[in-house]
Amino acid sequence: MQPRARARSCFSAALAQSEQLFTAAASVGPASRLLVLFYGLSQAGRAIATCAPVPADKCSLNGHGIAAGQMDQSDLGSVTVKDKGAAGSQSFTQVAAMLGSRSLPDEARLAHVWASILEVRLWPLQSTARRHSRD
Repeated sequence: MQPRARARSCFSAALAQSEQLFTAAASVGPASRLLVLFYGLSQAGRAIATCAPVPADKCSLNGHGIAAGQMDQSDLGSVTVKDKGAAGSQSFTQVAAMLGSRSLPDEARLAHVWASILEVRLWPLQSTARRHSRD
């Protein structure tokens, strides 16, 4: 298969899968919805990567590219997340770079990331609830 035909095929498949996953996410509960949305975003990232004006070796995405720290916390909101860096072909960092967007070079508390998602504010993480209760 020619490189352009292969890229077109990959784009179509990734875009179709992301649309199906986003549609499926609307019909499941909040806990499962985030997982389905994650995979929908992953497939959307793959679609973006196939048509991005970057070298061919930067288009292949492997792994999500985010590391979690402080996993021993009893409070889920205290867990931190950070990107693994620009090296390699990690989806999160590569798609952010392709879109000219910032990644997560500094650690962010999961509670703060969670609170930035409008839909899930009805289900705050413990540390988010404590922080908002003092405001």
